[in-house]
Amino acid sequence: MMSLRLLGVRVEVSVLFLASVTVMLLLDSSGVAAWAMAAACVHELGHVAALFALKDPPEAIALTPFGMRMTWVRKGRQSYLKDMLVAAAGPLVNLGCFFLCWLLLLWTQNPGFLLPACSSLAIGIYNLLPVLPLDGGQILFDLFSLPLGEERARRLLHVISFTVLTMTALFGFVLLLRSRYNFTLLFTSLYLIAMLLTNAE
Repeated sequence: MMSLRLLGVRVEVSVLFLASVTVMLLLDSSGVAAWAMAAACVHELGHVAALFALKDPPEAIALTPFGMRMTWVRKGRQSYLKDMLVAAAGPLVNLGCFFLCWLLLLWTQNPGFLLPACSSLAIGIYNLLPVLPLDGGQILFDLFSLPLGEERARRLLHVISFTVLTMTALFGFVLLLRSRYNFTLLFTSLYLIAMLLTNAE
């Protein structure tokens, strides 16, 4: 694990993260993986930028093979609105990048903008799914916590998350059978289901 400080934030980079990124880039000849990782990085930077804009920067950021993990210690009273703004920042940045690339595609007629546009749209929409711990699930949790309280909101979100993930896992299984190689959606859905069940215990 390598560690450095940027703008007062401790950034930890896992060796496995670097190895997995290198392998993906070497094996990917289409450029899909590179643009997907770029969209994911922009997504996470959106969260970080929102925290800095709210004057509540993260204490640490860890880059692992399973994504970015932030250690964020809230200053003062907890604000559901602040949580929602931070959660929404990532997908909003992705959707903004999609519209920008799409406009450039229409303007220049350059097909090179199609892949970054689709990658940004896919990452943005996926993270808006009403599933914990994705951004869409966090936004719903904050909304439900206001009238229901955190405990009841969490129980409700677990039911919604499990239902949505079951449907996406089934769709991922069908996609795998049809494509014979695209297992990404199925693997991600099963991973999130495992996380959900672990946190529910």
